[in-house]
Amino acid sequence: MLSFTPPSLPSDYQSLVLDNNAYSGTIGSSTSYDPCILYISISIFSRRIDELFREIDSFSSQKTEWDGGDYVPISNLIIKKTKDFLKDLNEISLENISDLYPNQHGTISIIWENKNGKLHLEIGNTTYSLYLSKINSEPFYYDGKDLLKDFEIITSKINNLFLPNETFLV
Repeated sequence: MLSFTPPSLPSDYQSLVLDNNAYSGTIGSSTSYDPCILYISISIFSRRIDELFREIDSFSSQKTEWDGGDYVPISNLIIKKTKDFLKDLNEISLENISDLYPNQHGTISIIWENKNGKLHLEIGNTTYSLYLSKINSEPFYYDGKDLLKDFEIITSKINNLFLPNETFLV
């Protein structure tokens, strides 16, 4: 019997147990999954999270002058908040991040963009802001204080970007 827990997965991912090529275990629920599909899915998810985390970690080592001017360093709190937010996202949301970058005033921006529109999430020490511009829809702007508490609001907007012609409410 082989027990395997991949690195860098959200806390609701549990150990996978393979015994004589039969899978048993759970992933965030009591539902069983095909081990081949599951392994590929976890591998892609794990690689994307690792890639994003490396990029975020590089923000903390940037100098106080870049892009032609001074900037506020990215705090460890913002780095932690951003990582905590990302590790709770689903695969589709992670794979569709178009850009991730530090801002001169010490925040981190995450961008999702496709043919339907663009969503911009900016994460700060005590607040965050969200802007969704979608074709044939009124722009949506939201300022919040607790990124993780408002996780469902934010993820519904990300999902909305990838569902054409859907309306949404706050």
